[in-house]
Amino acid sequence: MTEEQMYARILEELQNAKDAGRLDPDIRVEKVARAKAQILAGTYETPERIDAAVEGIMEELGL
Repeated sequence: MTEEQMYARILEELQNAKDAGRLDPDIRVEKVARAKAQILAGTYETPERIDAAVEGIMEELGL
């Protein structure tokens, strides 16, 4: 299954849950579905994202 197929399936499941009142109405299902599909496809943790996270943590700590 491709990342786009995973995204479409996850998005549909999340939207159905949201419509049925099983999810907080403030949840942005598109963003959650995209992140989950990327995690499952192994494309979420890129070097750029890791660098950005480390930089953010260092900045927060004043380093």
